Amino acid sequence: MVYAKDHRHGPPLIVYEFSRSRTRDAPLTFLAGYRGDLQADAYPGYDPLFIDGAIREIACNVHARRKFVEAADLLKTPGRAHQALAFYKALFRIERQIRDLSDADRLRERQEKTVPLLAQFKAWLDNAVHTVLPKDSLGIAVNYALKHWEALRNFTQAGHLEASNNYAERCMRPVAVGRKAFLFVGSERQVTPQRFTTRWSSPARRTR
Repeated sequence: MVYAKDHRHGPPLIVYEFSRSRTRDAPLTFLAGYRGDLQADAYPGYDPLFIDGAIREIACNVHARRKFVEAADLLKTPGRAHQALAFYKALFRIERQIRDLSDADRLRERQEKTVPLLAQFKAWLDNAVHTVLPKDSLGIAVNYALKHWEALRNFTQAGHLEASNNYAERCMRPVAVGRKAFLFVGSERQVTPQRFTTRWSSPARRTR
């Protein structure tokens, strides 16, 4: 599990925490006493963090968009899934344009441009939900967006927030890419420095 803050205000901060499973126990323990904004995917295990309102949920629009991409990939010709992707294309175009602005300017631009765009998208979703099958790929995408709508739009309430948690996802990339290479380097058991050094310095390991 990774907890990350980008370089927007001060140097980036990244914390990797090992847990045996992706249960809610790890984030509940790590974030005990935290107050503020928290951006994450919509994994249900995180829900208890937002119950008392001390932590504001900022959902990831890239995760929501991905479900419409999956629905669009099943179509041979452009359809309603592509209409949803057009909204996301406009959303992230705005985000690219305001990326280097101050927090105050980003907030102003979002209120003037992003909020009306999201209102149009919400109207589209409210109409689409009555015309899709719940377990159809498009139905899954539409219902996911509606279920997490408030959290998905919460980023528009502050200039320092982001529309997605792509930064944290990128921080996990070295772990995902190196997973096979790291297969025999350490384990859940604590490895003594001498044992670790001996394993890593063997000629067979150096040549791979």
